[in-house]
Amino acid sequence: MTLLYPILLPLAIGLLTLLYPKREFKSYLNPIYFLSMITVAVSFAVSVMIFRLGNISYLFGVLPASDWSGPGISLDLVASRFSGFVLMATMFFGLLISIYAYRHLKKTYFTYLLWTIGASALAILANNLVVLLLAWGAVALLLYLMIAQGKSGSAAAANKALVMVGGSDILMLIGAALIYFYTRTLTISEISISLDSALPIIAFILLLIGALTKAGAMPFHSWIPDAAESAPVSVMALFPASIDKLLGIYLLTRLSLDMFKVMSGSAVSIAMMVIGSITVIAAVSMALMQKNLLKLLSFHAVSQVGYMVLGIGTGIPIAIIGGLFHMLNNAVYKTALFFSAGAVEARTGETKLAKLGGLARYMPLTFAATFISAMAISGIPPLNGFASKWLIYQGLVETSQAHTYTIFFLLVAMFGSVLTLASFLKVLHSVFLGEKPKELANVKEAGFGMVLPMIILSVLCIGLGVFAQIPIRYLFNAVFGYEITGLGFWSPGLATILMLAGVGIGVIVYLLSRTKKTRQADVFIGGELISAQTSAVMTLPDGGQTITSVVDINEASVPGTAFYDSIKKVPLLDDTYRAADTKFFDIYEQAKKITEPIIKAFKKLHDGLLHTYLGWIFLGAVAIMIVFLVAILK
Repeated sequence: MTLLYPILLPLAIGLLTLLYPKREFKSYLNPIYFLSMITVAVSFAVSVMIFRLGNISYLFGVLPASDWSGPGISLDLVASRFSGFVLMATMFFGLLISIYAYRHLKKTYFTYLLWTIGASALAILANNLVVLLLAWGAVALLLYLMIAQGKSGSAAAANKALVMVGGSDILMLIGAALIYFYTRTLTISEISISLDSALPIIAFILLLIGALTKAGAMPFHSWIPDAAESAPVSVMALFPASIDKLLGIYLLTRLSLDMFKVMSGSAVSIAMMVIGSITVIAAVSMALMQKNLLKLLSFHAVSQVGYMVLGIGTGIPIAIIGGLFHMLNNAVYKTALFFSAGAVEARTGETKLAKLGGLARYMPLTFAATFISAMAISGIPPLNGFASKWLIYQGLVETSQAHTYTIFFLLVAMFGSVLTLASFLKVLHSVFLGEKPKELANVKEAGFGMVLPMIILSVLCIGLGVFAQIPIRYLFNAVFGYEITGLGFWSPGLATILMLAGVGIGVIVYLLSRTKKTRQADVFIGGELISAQTSAVMTLPDGGQTITSVVDINEASVPGTAFYDSIKKVPLLDDTYRAADTKFFDIYEQAKKITEPIIKAFKKLHDGLLHTYLGWIFLGAVAIMIVFLVAILK
């Protein structure tokens, strides 16, 4: 019965919040907010207990196979070490998002949030493919409902997300049917198939597409950048940043290690590594060009999936653990980055990089959280992003001993980290370290409910990196029974001490340099004074003074996005970026172009006139009669 609590409690309280008579509240007097937060906190506590208990199950036959001629459908819930860990992580991020979301005044937001957490728990614990797919579809529907609560344009983004994620759900359903045809069971723990014939490979690919679409890997990613432009920031933190990654990579791992046997060096393994590498490099290249903070973060949410798919696809234990460790680390720093962007938007009302700047002084905690998270996602040691990427690198090196071509995947992964760092240097300069626009006059730090989750996640970015051997040894080794004790020759503890010593020396040098007197002078461009005022008094060479016009400080500032625009003009890259801007690589848009003429044709056939419908009924009746007569004559 313990396994039912993290499922039923959020679902029941979510229904209760929906029935609450008021529609909207003041942010500081919102009983639904506090009720939701308490509900998720209790669910998180139960998930911790489930993880500690280890392998437990709850069996309940909904439609046993003995009762009819079809497959058995049961509400069998099973918690292993792995599923218990993913459940605990899901509840943890759900709790942080419920704390962060105090600014949401509509009660339906909290209803959908609780239902998403409950449905996610069911998908994680389900031991029956039908139940898993039902929960999976419910999460997709809730994704649609939550994105649609955003600003202008959110309806189109929600429709796109529903079509893409829902379409992949249909493919998963076909894959599940193929598995039943091949094994005569839908119980996940009883499925173990070798990928040595066409039918299992097709079933694996269909289920793989569902997992990759949920996680946001290319080419099934395009719903994420579109949603970033209009969906509430907390929804982006909930889905692409955390829960969707946890669910998608969880299913991918179950497919690769349990339900099917993906062997290192096999065609399926190579295909997964190719998908992972393309996702890493293509998505981060698109992030490099973005001028909207949220859209930039959304492409990084896509790019980081590539490392997870790459690690799991190798089939090497150390790389698999690296991929799963990266799943956790990505959820930590990516959620923190979306939280930071949300805080910036809440205080400035702006997400365009060119219209931001100089906020580090006014939002120091947000800046610190963004800086730490940005360094973590870029793989800078000794933070958590480096630790998980380092394991993946080691796995690729180990794989290269038998398959030399995997060195290419290693180079792509490392180059992806370089481009990630480059794009986040742009973010830090444009948002926090550049010149502050005069429109942002009264900016102050975000509220406690926003800052607290960012601080918690920033501390985790540091802790999971400096003490990386602890989760590796006591979490991932315990989950999979591997004997990986650390990060090879990399010692995070020693590296941290040396880095802190370097920082300390740098601080001392800086403080000593401040003892020197410095001269402050006006700044000129082409002989014109730069000022925030409309006019200024300038001292002439002969000692006299005159009033002069000035160059507006906003016009003189150089946005952090300007330098990166030159990359678009590089030969070969210019055509690629131009094609990407026209959504040439977007499978949703390309499919839309193909299906639109068909849809228009059917619309013309359904004109609402009675005689048209009577004609179709008559033709249908004639067709049925012809089929019936042919059957009799045979």
